[in-house]
Amino acid sequence: RLWSSLVEEPFILTSNVMRIFIFSSFACVILGVNVFAVVLVKDLSTGKTVSEFEDSEALFGNVITQGSLLLGRIHASQPINGCVDRIPLPKNASASTLPYISLIKRGNCSFSRKTIAAERGGYIAAIIFNDEDDSTFPMGHNMSEVINISAVMVGLSNGELLLKKYCVPHYFVEILSAHRRSIMLYLIPLITCLLLSIIALSVAYCIRLWDRHRRRRRYCLPVKELHKIPETLFKEGSSEFETCVIC
Repeated sequence: RLWSSLVEEPFILTSNVMRIFIFSSFACVILGVNVFAVVLVKDLSTGKTVSEFEDSEALFGNVITQGSLLLGRIHASQPINGCVDRIPLPKNASASTLPYISLIKRGNCSFSRKTIAAERGGYIAAIIFNDEDDSTFPMGHNMSEVINISAVMVGLSNGELLLKKYCVPHYFVEILSAHRRSIMLYLIPLITCLLLSIIALSVAYCIRLWDRHRRRRRYCLPVKELHKIPETLFKEGSSEFETCVIC
């Protein structure tokens, strides 16, 4: 059945491939909704943005929706991995007019435990940076306790920059929902679908042409046999001239 469908209906394979990859494209777009956020570092005296980091929002805690705003000073967790029952606020936290966001390093315990420790300490959000590379991903939840603050992940380089440069009172951070989508999220499935469809269509046509050629060779006489067929030359004036050739 597969062979006959390729030979007789070359568009069937292409159609099936296109359906699969169109579905994959929609799945990528749908799964990407509300996963990305953005961290803005601003100068406290001028209010200008001095740095911007894209991150991945956690799959637990408060969802950072469009229009929501998390604003506060960033403070490095003590210990930096945040694997304690409660991450304490800085000593001068009561004198600050802005709340605090905890900066935590990945590792040694779960993401949810780190975020719960930050929430218990009085932080309004947690920024967890990767300890291996600059990749980010939506962090999962493996605890039954409800988490009421937001958490995002940034890469290793961005986390180290936040830790070394921006954990001072002169700066504050904003965590915003980012509904921007990379054009590659749409282009990669589309281009893949297009290329595979062209390849599938080309293969189907090649198979069809080859099968047509094979059938012709099967039902046609070989050249040697054709030469064995007797030939009669009809000349004007001969008795056979008035005879129909086919008859």
